[in-house]
Order: sequence, then structure tokens, then C-alpha cells
Amino acid sequence: MKIIYFTLLISIFVSGCAGQIKTNLSSLEYTKNSYGKATRQLAGHFSLCTSNQKVFIKENWSRLVERANACVYKKSWNALKVLATYMSERDYNSPWGSYFLSVYEYQKKNLMYSLWLIDAAIKKAPQVGLLYYHKSQILSENAQNQKAFKLMKKAIRLDDTLVDAHVFLAQSYMRDQQLDLAEKHWKKILILEPKNSLSKKHLAEIKKIKNQNKNIKTKISQR
Repeated sequence: MKIIYFTLLISIFVSGCAGQIKTNLSSLEYTKNSYGKATRQLAGHFSLCTSNQKVFIKENWSRLVERANACVYKKSWNALKVLATYMSERDYNSPWGSYFLSVYEYQKKNLMYSLWLIDAAIKKAPQVGLLYYHKSQILSENAQNQKAFKLMKKAIRLDDTLVDAHVFLAQSYMRDQQLDLAEKHWKKILILEPKNSLSKKHLAEIKKIKNQNKNIKTKISQR
């Protein structure tokens, strides 16, 4: 399952204090006013990833998250840890430091600590779907599949732009032969990403299976 690299996701109110640098967009304002764009970073954004605190110390939360995303996409885990630690120290009530630290620990296979960190992030921002998506990843990796599935559905309810969450649910429904439910999620993915080849492939497969089933029923009824 993929990590989601996001610009940021929601229009919600989250309780918490403002960032320490008052001249910039605070963590509270960023979390409250950012709108749903679950998007992977482009390769051209690799240069945003840095562990040099002098570069990002006075930047606003939008830019900090962009930098952290770039580090995730680039798989520069040590740089991500530096950024995430700074974000946590700058505003303890922000969910983003805890979230990115959880992503770091997840990649290091420290699942229990990663789970503890994402739970801390959820407490700070309980209406952010992305956080439940990541917790679902951790639980799935730890073979807690039923809990992971329920959390993935919750992530979608909170933010239906989470493409990878739709992929997870669609594949789960395909495995269980619940084709109508799978089709629903593959179609949603195509709305979000019209060029998504995986979705097109599975929708064609579902159409083929449904036609085969229809032909079988027709032959049976004609006997």
C-alpha cells in the first residue's frame, strides 16, 4: 500500500494553538483553511526536501508540509525526521509533526511507535481523513485487517479524495467478489484521476465478468 503524498486535505476546524511565528500562516489556520487536494508530489519538487533548518525555520505551514511531502516522495527519511521534529516542536498541538514522524517510523518498521504517533495526530485533528488512512496502513501491516478495513472506510467518509484509500477498498471488494462496490470505488478513482490505468483495467475486468454472468443466466433461463 502506498503512502499518500499530499498538498493537504480538508476544510475543518481543529482545536489547537497557533504556530509560534505569528507573521506566517499558523498550524491552526493551515489545518482549518486548506482544501482537499490529495496529490502526489512531482519529481521536480525533490529540491524542496531539506534537513537544513536555516532554510525552513521561518516558513509557513503550507510550505513546511510541501517540504515534508517532497522528502516522503524522495524517500529521504532522515530529512523527513528533521522536518517533522521541527514541526512538532514549533506547534505541539499541530497534527502534522506527529503525522510525518509516524510516516518516518512506519518506513523504519517501528509499527508500535508509528501507531502511537498517528493516534496522537488523530487526537489533535480527528476530522482529517488522511490520518485514519495512515493508521489503516499501519494496522494492515500488522495483520489487523478488519480494523484496517473499517478505518479505511472512515478515511473515505471524511475525505473522499483519498485515491489510495479508494484503491484499497476497491481491491478488497474485488477479492471478495463484491463487484458493484468495487466498481463504485474504481469509478470514483477515475473521477479524481481520469488517466488512472489501474482503475480502467479493473473496470474493464468487472464489465467482462458481469457480461459473462449475464450470458450464463440467459442460457440457464432458456433451458
